[in-house]
Amino acid sequence: HRDLKCENIFINGASGDLRIGDLGLSTVHTNGKVLSVLGTPEFMAPDLYEEASYDEKVDIYAFGMCLLEIFTKEIPYRECSNVAQVYKKVMNGDLPNSLDRLKSDTAREFIQLCLGHKDATGKYIRPSARELLAHPFLDKGPDDENEVELF
Repeated sequence: HRDLKCENIFINGASGDLRIGDLGLSTVHTNGKVLSVLGTPEFMAPDLYEEASYDEKVDIYAFGMCLLEIFTKEIPYRECSNVAQVYKKVMNGDLPNSLDRLKSDTAREFIQLCLGHKDATGKYIRPSARELLAHPFLDKGPDDENEVELF
């Protein structure tokens, strides 16, 4: 998608189904890598800026930022007054201040997993969507026993 953000996620009020919209920046690729820099700065993974090419896991990063916005009710990097400050924080590996306001350690861990980290070679590592679906944060037990207080 390359511009995943809360504004581009639509919920059907009757069924609760989610749909991703605004596919104007999305692309279809067959070799697993894309070469252009597009998106909304607060939701853009650092590899979009830094690497010569990137893969679909930049959307996993954006998904983590969407969750952070939903849970805290504020856009990530709200503490920044301009795009240059957002860019600097992202490239320095500084996480949004709002992440510290989450009360749920499980939610914070899940979001940080989505945001990923650099390995020893400098490559950004994030789980796949399939791997995230197996995470305990997304497990729903009987009677919402896994419900957590987020903020």
